[in-house]
Amino acid sequence: MKARKIVLLTADVILLVVCIVQFILSKKDNVKTFTITDEVTQILIEKADGDINLVKENNNWFIGDKKYPANQSSVDVLLNAASSVRALDRMGSASNENIIAKYELGEGKNITVTVKNSDKTLRVLKIGKESSTGTQSYITVDDGSDVYLISSNLHSSFSKSVDDLRSKNIFTLDKNSISGVSVVEPDESTWTVRRSGEGENLAWTLSGTDVEEKEVDGAATTDWFNTLATLSTTKWYDIGEVSGSKERTLKIFSGNKTVTVDLYSIEAEKPTYYAICSETPYPFEIPSYSVQKFQKKLVDVLK
Repeated sequence: MKARKIVLLTADVILLVVCIVQFILSKKDNVKTFTITDEVTQILIEKADGDINLVKENNNWFIGDKKYPANQSSVDVLLNAASSVRALDRMGSASNENIIAKYELGEGKNITVTVKNSDKTLRVLKIGKESSTGTQSYITVDDGSDVYLISSNLHSSFSKSVDDLRSKNIFTLDKNSISGVSVVEPDESTWTVRRSGEGENLAWTLSGTDVEEKEVDGAATTDWFNTLATLSTTKWYDIGEVSGSKERTLKIFSGNKTVTVDLYSIEAEKPTYYAICSETPYPFEIPSYSVQKFQKKLVDVLK
């Protein structure tokens, strides 16, 4: 009897192992990966709150008819998301209205992403809702008849707004190439501080209103120049969308380039500032951590 029980138990174990292996293999059969190997030059995102058209020109990405410069890292996220889609399981047929409704893949609910190389369509993804875990989503691929649960949350990736995808960089200069800054104060008085030469031959000069017999603090001014080498924003405005009182104008001289920044203040309970810059036609908010470097007074650069 004992021997018979051992044989039966062994058979049960073997049968269980076979079942487990078959289950695993059957699940693997459901896993598909949809990849794109061609270069992508356009990503069209169609969604209920507005379409976004991203186009690559001369290795740079731009958004829409106004050609807003796009944030490259944000575009890279979209490219990676669309170029390799791993489907974990088939959830049903796209011809089944109940399935389409359940996974929010119907018109007005889904996000449709069309990926192109010039006029060649490389992929069309219809993206439904997120999974209950928030880490996956439901899609159809290239107008196929299958609805898939995929391994990534494409819904979150492609539900971004134009402002989310837009580059926030205004300009970036080589800090060592900045040779001078000219300031126009609110009372229209002006002053300009310049540097020339290097090392022992480094020299500072002042010109403008009421600068006679004043001496530049080279260390403090160098630190200031360094802060002016880059500028980014947290919010863009359309032309004519915002108005305020002009605070001052700065001209930053860098090599053969001159960057002009007009600083404006907006009356509010909390001081708010925006700027107009020669590097972009669009007004933009000056973050609180950047305002001070545009408010330097002559006394701040003097010994």
